[in-house]
Amino acid sequence: MVSGKRLTPTPTPTSRPANLRRAYFDCRYGQLHVRTAFPAGGGFDERATVVVLHDASVNSASLLPWLRELGQDRSVYAPDFPGHGESDGPDGVAGEAAAFAVAAAAVLDLCADLRLRAIDLVAVGTAGEVARRVASARVGLVARVVEVQNDATVSAVRAHLDGPA
Repeated sequence: MVSGKRLTPTPTPTSRPANLRRAYFDCRYGQLHVRTAFPAGGGFDERATVVVLHDASVNSASLLPWLRELGQDRSVYAPDFPGHGESDGPDGVAGEAAAFAVAAAAVLDLCADLRLRAIDLVAVGTAGEVARRVASARVGLVARVVEVQNDATVSAVRAHLDGPA
């Protein structure tokens, strides 16, 4: 006779590592290099998509530990701003305000290309200004903005994302 009772305890699911990828998207300044992370199940998660914006002094490679952890249960995108990392740069951008405007426009192009309707933005360091420009340019796109410093931990970022809005 076969019994339906399990004799050994049910194994606890362990978190599987996120799938990390790199891609290029077209934007008004050329090719935008984007690092992505998706849950091991394929990325069709129900949590808000997160776009992580790097500080002006670095590029998205500095965010890899964050992508690895945040991508375990949600889709995450981390673009290199135009002229940073592996993204094409615009010609003749002078000044910090212009650089913020260029970065915000590229992020908006990425969101439009991906057909994202709502995102959470994580802005590291000076990227807070870029996040504010993105949020004000397309009302309703940004559900939450989390501004952190370069030395923030992934667990602190996750607590802000998972906490009350």
